[in-house]
Amino acid sequence: AGRLLSTNLRASLENYHHYGELHGDMDDEEALMARDAAKCMYLGNQMNLLYAALCEEKRERRLNIPLLINLLVCDGWKDGIYPTVATSTDAGADGESPGEGLVFKAIRFVLAHSLRDMAAMRGKHPSRSAEDGGAPRGAQRMSRAVASSLPPTLSLLRRLISRPLLVDAQLAATLAGMNGKDLASLISNVPRSNDAEGAPKPKFEAAQFTRALHLKLAKLSYEAWSDERFSCAPAHVVHPWISYMGEVIRNLEESA
Repeated sequence: AGRLLSTNLRASLENYHHYGELHGDMDDEEALMARDAAKCMYLGNQMNLLYAALCEEKRERRLNIPLLINLLVCDGWKDGIYPTVATSTDAGADGESPGEGLVFKAIRFVLAHSLRDMAAMRGKHPSRSAEDGGAPRGAQRMSRAVASSLPPTLSLLRRLISRPLLVDAQLAATLAGMNGKDLASLISNVPRSNDAEGAPKPKFEAAQFTRALHLKLAKLSYEAWSDERFSCAPAHVVHPWISYMGEVIRNLEESA
């Protein structure tokens, strides 16, 4: 079941890349925004599916750590999975991960398009002075695509940035105690080259894995936070984002 779920989630995340390839390059700005809005709305649905698959909130908050590892390992993630890999401190924020995986690409795209969309909406309704009451009453501050995709993306980020869900969970302790063969079978998509004789066996290190993941998420989040277009975000976006950034800083301090 875990393998099938991971495969389907990855296939769904890959679809939005093919959408852009089918439509080719667009010179018209309005057509480009419409295309990216469609991709953003699609990815918003995928963020909802990913959240539902990774997070359980029936009785207590839990995170499906094996599925998360599976999704990342398929993109070449190694930090905290193989004991021979250098730590995030030595290898940088991305550790030994070769490039950005599907999950991070999807999150980055939603955040980038949201900033672009809110800036475009602000351009349609130029800000006025404080004496005039600021923006016009009832002015639309974001498109429907962003309104439907940004909230689930932020919800997913807030769960992934939670250190207790990754380090203090009983499932993390169970994964850390598993031998390489059993762990490889559980996360399912470890590269086959690691089955060769003498190749390093996977060994889950919760603290190292969490630190590398949080550094990666912090980098993505800071890019959006430091973008000048963030000033165009409405209050109902700014407030939860500031709260999220506070969680990012707190969890990074705990990981230090």
